[in-house]
This record gives sequence, structure tokens and C-alpha cells, in this order.
Amino acid sequence: MENYIVNKSYSIDESLLPFTDCVRYLGVYHDCRLKYDREHISIIVHHAYKRAVLNLNSFHSRDPQILKRAYYVYVRPLLEFSSQIWFPRYKYLIDQTESVQRYFTKRLFGLSKLYCERLISLDLDTLLQRRRAIYDLVFCYKMLHRLCDVPLPVDYACRKEHAW
Repeated sequence: MENYIVNKSYSIDESLLPFTDCVRYLGVYHDCRLKYDREHISIIVHHAYKRAVLNLNSFHSRDPQILKRAYYVYVRPLLEFSSQIWFPRYKYLIDQTESVQRYFTKRLFGLSKLYCERLISLDLDTLLQRRRAIYDLVFCYKMLHRLCDVPLPVDYACRKEHAW
């Protein structure tokens, strides 16, 4: 079976609606194939680079701890928002999202030239480690304890444990 998209025409009150390959919904860009590499990841990486440069140019202080705090507040949320939905699975996409943090830490004064050493001295995690280890586990906890509106296939919250 071929992979193709059916291009149908839709109208409201005889007004033809334009066809689009991508739609932004709740801050995440969804394309017609439900892939996030072309649209969403490249858009958020572009916006994150712009904010990282703005942070580096806006602060008079060159103290790495102050700039790290600004990075946490202004840049990192762009790269972590709704990551359970669009998390990149391919290495080139992971490298693309990680490149923003690599760029930002490289411009901080007095740090090592190696990325892993910069992360250790700033007490940062890679975006991959943070997303997988923290956000996915928090989301699972919320689902199991019914703190978010996501139906589970099995009612885990009401199951009784058996003493074998």
C-alpha cells in the first residue's frame, strides 16, 4: 500500500477551505503524517536558538550561574514543552534539539571546551536524560493516579494487590 495523502476539498457556506500540511494545536505542530521532525522540532529549535542568543546579549553579567538560570527560565521550557508527544526518536533529531543547549553552554565564559564537562560544571542534564527520566515518569504517575484526563486500557488504580 502506498503512503499518500488524500487531498480533499472542504468548504463552509460555499467558501473553500485551504489545505494545509501542518496545524498548530496546543503549542505542538502536527503534520498530516503525525511526524514532528520537519515542522515541530525545527520550529522549536529555531525559536530556542533565538531566545538563547537574546539571553546571551541581554545580560550584562557573564556569570555562568546567572545565565544558566536565565536559560532555565526562557529557553529550556521551549525544548521541553509537551515532549511526551513529540519526543525525537532518531539521533539526528535528538542532536538537533540538544544543539541549543550545546550552543548556549559553549558561549559561557570560563567553562571547558568539552560539552560533557560543561554540563557537569553547570550541574545540567542533557535534554534527552531529563525528558526521559523525569517527564515521562511524571506523566505515567499522573495517569496511574488519575491526575490527568487520559483513559487507561486497564483500571490500574482500582486493582487490589494479592498476597501470594
